[in-house]
Amino acid sequence: MRFAIKRRKLFGGLFALTALLLSIFIACSALCFEWAILVDNKLGISSGGVVSGGEITDETVYYKSSFGNITALYKKKEDRTADEQTKLNEIQEKLITAEAAFAEREAEEGNVLLRNENKALPLTEGNRKVTLFGAAVGDPVYRSSSGGASPVVEGRTVSLAQGLRDKGFNINETLQKAIESAPKSRVASATNGKADIGELDVSFYNTYTNTFSDYSDAAIVMFARTGGEGIDLNTSDSDGVSQLSLHKEEADLLKMIEQNGSFKKTIVLINSGYPMELGWLDDPQYGVDACLWVGNPGMYGFAGVADLLAGNANPSGRLVDTYAENSMSAPSMSNFGDISYSNNGNYKYIVQAEGIYIGYKYYETRYEDVILNNGRGANSSVGSTDGEAWSYNKEVTFPFGYGLSYTQFKQEIQDVIYDETNDIYTVRVNVTNIGDTAGKCAVQVYAQTPYDSAVGEASAIRLVGFNKTLGEKDNGQKETTELTDREAGVLQPGESEVVEVQVDRYFLTTYSVSARNGKGGYVLTEGDYYLSVGNDAHDALNQILAAKGANGMTDLNGRPVVADEKRVHDLGTFDYDDETYKISQYTDAVVENQMQPQDINTFVEGVTYLSRSDWAGTYPEKIALTLTDKMKKQMDGGVYKATSSATPKGTYTQGTDEGIDFIDMREVPFTGDYTDANGTERNADEVWDKFLNQITMDHLIENTTNGKGAASEINAPNAGHGDGPDGISGKLDNGQPTTCYNSEIVAASTFNPKMLAMRGDFMAEDALFLKQAVVWGPGGNIHRTPFSGRNFEYYSECGYMGYLCSAYQVKAMQQKGLITCMKHFFGNDQETNRTGVATFNNEQGWREGALKIFEGGIAKGGSLGVMTSFSLIGCTPAPSCKETNVNIMQNEWGFKGINITDSSYGMEYMNSVDCVMFGTTTFCLDNRESDLKRANGRSAYDDIVEALRQANKQFYFALLHSNATNGIAPGMTVSGATSWWKPAMVAIDCVVGVIALGFAGLYVFGTIADKKNDRAEGEYDKI
Repeated sequence: MRFAIKRRKLFGGLFALTALLLSIFIACSALCFEWAILVDNKLGISSGGVVSGGEITDETVYYKSSFGNITALYKKKEDRTADEQTKLNEIQEKLITAEAAFAEREAEEGNVLLRNENKALPLTEGNRKVTLFGAAVGDPVYRSSSGGASPVVEGRTVSLAQGLRDKGFNINETLQKAIESAPKSRVASATNGKADIGELDVSFYNTYTNTFSDYSDAAIVMFARTGGEGIDLNTSDSDGVSQLSLHKEEADLLKMIEQNGSFKKTIVLINSGYPMELGWLDDPQYGVDACLWVGNPGMYGFAGVADLLAGNANPSGRLVDTYAENSMSAPSMSNFGDISYSNNGNYKYIVQAEGIYIGYKYYETRYEDVILNNGRGANSSVGSTDGEAWSYNKEVTFPFGYGLSYTQFKQEIQDVIYDETNDIYTVRVNVTNIGDTAGKCAVQVYAQTPYDSAVGEASAIRLVGFNKTLGEKDNGQKETTELTDREAGVLQPGESEVVEVQVDRYFLTTYSVSARNGKGGYVLTEGDYYLSVGNDAHDALNQILAAKGANGMTDLNGRPVVADEKRVHDLGTFDYDDETYKISQYTDAVVENQMQPQDINTFVEGVTYLSRSDWAGTYPEKIALTLTDKMKKQMDGGVYKATSSATPKGTYTQGTDEGIDFIDMREVPFTGDYTDANGTERNADEVWDKFLNQITMDHLIENTTNGKGAASEINAPNAGHGDGPDGISGKLDNGQPTTCYNSEIVAASTFNPKMLAMRGDFMAEDALFLKQAVVWGPGGNIHRTPFSGRNFEYYSECGYMGYLCSAYQVKAMQQKGLITCMKHFFGNDQETNRTGVATFNNEQGWREGALKIFEGGIAKGGSLGVMTSFSLIGCTPAPSCKETNVNIMQNEWGFKGINITDSSYGMEYMNSVDCVMFGTTTFCLDNRESDLKRANGRSAYDDIVEALRQANKQFYFALLHSNATNGIAPGMTVSGATSWWKPAMVAIDCVVGVIALGFAGLYVFGTIADKKNDRAEGEYDKI
C-alpha cells in the first residue's frame, strides 16, 4: 500500500513538472513564432522560398553583387556544385574585407578633431609609446543599444588598443590589461538619478604610476557615454549632474595625469553618440592638448582612429550637432522627459514649443539678433546659462559643422550657376590646401533667407548643401564598393580643386501656415537671399553678416571676424512667391496645411511657440496640460467608422485565377498607362486589380499582419526582414556575421555624399547574401535634444542635413534591391515614454524639422519603406495618422511602398482597423489576423477589403523592386520556405505534451487502481 501511494505521488509530481515544462515551451514557441523574423536573423536563416520549374540564370538575378557572380546563391545549398560554393565563399570574404576597409575610412572621414594645440597630433614615428586611460579603453561603446542590429563580433572587432598596435604604437600593456580586467560598471538607465558613467576612481591608477615613464609620449584618455532604445541620457544622474557633463572621476583622472608630469601630451577621445559638454577642454588644470570625437566605431572604426592619431589619415569630419557649454541651455530642454497630464498620470506628452529652433537654428539665429541689436530681446537673460545677458560665446563650445584638420584650406566661391529647368543652383567652390599636410576638405554651403514674422519663422542660417574634395582617384568612374582608398579626395599642399555643391532652390523656402489665404504652403519670403561657404555654421553666418554691413561679429574664440567677400554670394532680392512651390516637388499634389490637428492649440488655447520676433516673451517654459475626453478618445484608437462615403470602387471577390504571377508584375508601374514587353498598351491600375483579385482573403490579411509575402496562388516568395541602421542583423551565406559599421551619426559627420552612398551600397550587399529584402533603417529622426537615447543612429539636429544624408544613402540601398524602412516616422525624438507619448508641434516645426529628413529619404532617395513610431503625432497614434501616412507621405511625396509599424505587439492604442485604413501596410512582430478577420465584412461597403488590397499592392510593388525577385523567372513556381526551428519547436511541444499526458494517465490509472485495492482491502477486513 505504501508503495502504491509513493508511486502515485511520483506520477503526480512528474505530471506537474511536465505540465509546467509544456506551458513554458508553448509560451516560448508562441513568442518565437511572433518574433520569427528576429529569430531567423539571429540563427542566420535566410528567407525567400523554394523555386522550381525553371533554371536559375544570370538573367534572373536582377540585383547583382559588385564582388562577383552570385547566381548560385539562389540555388538550394545541396544543389550547388563544390566550385560554386567555393566561389560564393570567396566573394563573401572579399566583401567582408572591403567592408572593413570602408568602415576604417568612414571613421577617418567621420571622426572630428575638436582641439589640437601646438600640433599635438598626429603622433609621429618615434613618438608612439603611449598609455591609455579611462574605463572606456577596456569597455568601449562600439555601438549603443537598439533593436536587432548587427552585433559587434569578437574576433573581427578592432579595439582601440589593437588598432593602435596594428598602426605601430607601443602601448602600456600592464595598465591596459588591468583596465580590461576591472569591473564593468557603466550603466545606461532611463531611471533618473541612477545612471552611472562607469568611470574608474582615480585611486585605481596608483598601483601603475611606475609604468608611465616608459610610455610617456602621450596619455590617451577615452571617455564614453551610452544610451539606446528606451534609454535617454539623464539630465541628473547618480552624481547629481547632467550625464553629458564632465564627472568628478573624469576630472580627477585628467588632473592626475597633468600633475604626474610624465606625459608629453594628453589626448582625449570622446566615445559618444551624444554631444558632451566640452568647455573644460580649455581649462589648464586638465592639460588637454588634443581632442578627437570618435562616436561609436562599430567593428572597425578604431582602426581609422589609430590612422588619424598616427597621421596616416587627416581628420576631415565635421560636427552634425551643436556642442553647447551647458546641454540644458537649448529651448527644447524646457519640454523634455517624463511629463504627465495634470489630471491623468498614465498619459504622457511632449510639446515641442521650440518650433523650428533646434540646435544651430536657435543658437546662430539668436546670435544674429544680438549682433544686429534689433530690439527682439535676443540679448536678454532669458535662456542664458549664467543668468546674465545672453552671449553666444558663453553658450556654444563648438558650432554645427565644426572640425579641424592637420592642414588649412582656403575656400572661395568661384561662381553660382542657376539651372532654371531643374530649379537648382550649382555652387562652384575653389578649395586650396594652404597648409603643409595633405588632406580632404568638407565644403559646406549655407543660406540666409529673409525673416518676416507674418510669413513664418526663419533661422538666420541653414545648411543647404555639402560635398567633399574628390581628387583624381575618386572621379565617379569606379563602383562605389571599390572606393575604399583613403587617398581618394586628398589635396596635397598647394593643390586646388573646384568642388561643386548642388543646392535645390526649394531649400530656400519657408513653410507658411498663413500662405494662400490660410491654406498654407512653401513660399519664398520677400527680401534678400545669400549663400555662403563656411568652416561651420557660425563662420558662414559671420561672413553673411559682414556682407550685410554688420559690425561686432566674433569667431568661436571671441576674436573679431575677418570678412572674406569671396565666401559669400548675394542671390539678390526676391519678391514674395507662394505659387512656385504650391505643387509638390515630387507629385502633382497641392501642398497645404496638414498638421494643424497635431498642434496642441487644436485642443487647448494659448500655447505659444518660440519666435525670434520676441525671444524673451516666447522662450519656452514647461507646458502643463489637462487631458480632455476628446484627446483621450483619439489617443486610445478605434476612431475609424465606415460611412456611405467609404464606398469602394467595387465589390471584390478574392482568390480568382487571372493567370498573373508575382514576377509577371515586375515591370508594371504603380499606376497609369504603360507599354508591356510585347509592345501592347496597358493600364497599370487594371492589371494591378486583376493581380490582387488572385490573392485569397487569408493571404491579404496575413501579408498585412506578418510582412512575409509568401502566397502560393501568385507564386510570391517570403520577404526577409532585417534590423539596424548600423548594420543589417544576420549571418551571411557562409555563416559569418554581418558587419557592424560606424554609427549613423559618424557616417553623417563625413559630410561626404559618396561615403554615405557607399555605406548604403555595402548594406545592400550584405542583404543580398542574407536574402533579406527589407531593412528597418536607416534612422531618420532628428536630434531634438542632446539627451535622446537614439541620437547615435540618427543623422543630425538639422532637418536639411538629414534630408541630404538620407537621400544619398537610401538611393544606393534601393538601387541594389534593399527596401529601406526608414525609422521611426516620425517625432520619435526621445526614448522616455516613447510608447504612446503624445508629441505636439506646429506645422512649420514639423515640416522643416522632423518631417524633412524622411522627405529626403522617401521623396528624393526613393525609399520603398518606412517604419512608424510607438509615439503619437498629436493625439493620433503614428501608424494611424492619415495626415502624415497618406496626405503627406503618399500624396505629396509619392510614397508607394511598405509602411510597417514598430513592434505593435500588445499596443492596444495601435488599433488594427485604424492603422490599415490610414496608411499602415504591415504590422511588425505582431499578429493582427483575428482583428482584421473580425472587421472584414462588418460593413456593407467593403472598406476593409479595399484597404487591405491597397496595403498588398504597396507591399508587393516594393517587393517587386527588391532582391526578393532574385532567382525567379516567369513560369517558375515559388513555395514558401519554413525555418527548421519551427517544426522542431512544434515537435518538442508535442513530445513534452505526450509525456505529460502519459504521466497524467499513469497518475489517474494509479489512483483508480488504488481505490479498487482500498475497497478490496475493506471487504477483506469485514470477513
